[in-house]
Amino acid sequence: MEYPTFLAIPTSEDVSLHGGYANVLINDRDVDSIYIYPSIATDDLLTYVGTQGVFIIGTSMPATRPGGWVMTVSPDTVKAIEIAWPQLIAGQGGQNVQSPLGLADVDPGILTDGKLAQVQFVLDELLAGRILTSNP
Repeated sequence: MEYPTFLAIPTSEDVSLHGGYANVLINDRDVDSIYIYPSIATDDLLTYVGTQGVFIIGTSMPATRPGGWVMTVSPDTVKAIEIAWPQLIAGQGGQNVQSPLGLADVDPGILTDGKLAQVQFVLDELLAGRILTSNP
């Protein structure tokens, strides 16, 4: 089995069938944590997945926190501006700035301070290019 485990959901797929794809990941492929892609993150799907005993990571937590919601991962635009600011005030515009990832809505009952520090370390290493997301 390849890692990370994923399923491609056809864009034409009926939203009401997305739970079946989650079932394949959770039951057939024994996934314990799942990232819900923003375009399919409906309240119904998040609620359903939250009842299946897996951990959920997403980019926008719904108004009602689903069971198993570990954290929200999203671009940290304030940090990106802080990174770019010295070059901008020096008149060096037109640059591409990679926005660091920010963590929010962290459930300390699931992701303790020590684990959160490890997550932040891995994110920092990814952004620094010291961890590859594919084979060399």
